[in-house]
Amino acid sequence: MASIWEGLANSWVNLFIARFVLGLGIGSKSTTVPVYSAESSPAPIRGALVMMWQMWTAFGIMLGYIVDAALIDVRHDLNWRLMLGSTVIAPIIVCAQVYFCPESPRWYLKKGKVQNAYHSFLRLRPTKIQAARDLYYVHVNLEVENALKRGKNLVTEMFTVPRNRRAALASWIVMFMQQFCGVNVIMYYSSVIFTQDGGFSQRSGILASLGAGIINWIFALPAVYTIDTFGRRNLLLTTFPLMSFFLFFTGSAFYIPDSDGKARLACVALGIYLFMIVYSPGEGPVPFTYSAECYPLYIRDVGMSFATGIPSLHGDISNY
Repeated sequence: MASIWEGLANSWVNLFIARFVLGLGIGSKSTTVPVYSAESSPAPIRGALVMMWQMWTAFGIMLGYIVDAALIDVRHDLNWRLMLGSTVIAPIIVCAQVYFCPESPRWYLKKGKVQNAYHSFLRLRPTKIQAARDLYYVHVNLEVENALKRGKNLVTEMFTVPRNRRAALASWIVMFMQQFCGVNVIMYYSSVIFTQDGGFSQRSGILASLGAGIINWIFALPAVYTIDTFGRRNLLLTTFPLMSFFLFFTGSAFYIPDSDGKARLACVALGIYLFMIVYSPGEGPVPFTYSAECYPLYIRDVGMSFATGIPSLHGDISNY
């Protein structure tokens, strides 16, 4: 609905309200999808399945760039409306598929629906034995969780209990850095960087931005394997120094004299592409996976909600 609203907006106020409504849906999705994945996944592949959220977000960004490139020759007063309105297509497909997904077994157990939880596990596990085993594990964890929750304020607990406070601090830092690392500048303004500052034509700038979007998705694929083998912490420690170097390289490339325009264009594009190559398997997928796992079960929902709000808030501020 918000996507169509954006495409039909007749004033900046109307467009702002549409974007606000769209943000409500994105915030809920960002919180629930990683938690749902963490609750439904077996432990050995939990990291890979939880990071799918970020990988397919990168795929959606790539599709957005493809649509932008396809609509660039449409008349100026219509192309931006089609670009914004086209974002309704993918959510419709996702909504149609959600009805085929089983509900989280843990959610069923919290509601006292044991039989439904077992049938849900049967769809998520290859054998009845594994389904029954995990049903018992979740049941025991919920019993402990309910005992811990009884008579407590979960928001207060997140700051007063050292274990929860450390998890909150760590998840907020990685979430904040996902936006503060500079990726929003590239994702939102790469076409402006390429055209106004890099010397590209408008068409070439859009296509160059499309290249960044494609790289963002393709290089998120290796993280499906490395996030559970190489590890979350190692991925961040490896990619952050490289991200810093490539951003410094890109910024320095703008000092190349205009007389040597081709060299400047090549260096700017190279720096941005290399940055996306190391961002995609590192700071891209790790924060949401880490935040969905680091909290104790009894406070995970509240902690994940707070953690999700950190990048959203910083992303909005950085855009201004």
